[in-house]
Amino acid sequence: MPGMNSSYAPKTAVISQVRAIANECAAAGWDGAGAEPASQDAVARAVDLIRALPDGVALPELAPEPDGQISLDWIQSRNRLFSLSVGPGRRLAYAWLDGEDRGHAVAGFDGEGPGQHEAILNAKGAMREAAKDQA
Repeated sequence: MPGMNSSYAPKTAVISQVRAIANECAAAGWDGAGAEPASQDAVARAVDLIRALPDGVALPELAPEPDGQISLDWIQSRNRLFSLSVGPGRRLAYAWLDGEDRGHAVAGFDGEGPGQHEAILNAKGAMREAAKDQA
């Protein structure tokens, strides 16, 4: 689209992927094993979170979860990853693995601009710095 800021295009593509997952996983049992349908509230939260990511933060890979949530995953290797589970509420569960360092926590996100995802970005930033140190 002429005049469109090129930094929006990658986020738009990921948001389209979120919506495609919602369509593909709209029916109960979409996985053949009784999975819940993708929650429309989780889809809306995932879109809000992607839009709130600052420029320069790598965009995630996406996956549906059997409980109706959407997983946003940043995977650098099998020993270095960050996974965020987005559900219908403001609670975001996340986990990371960085070599021997691993953990999980919960953060709040209400979709209202900067600061709401600070803990998550701090964890993601720590992973990015660790990757630079190894490069």
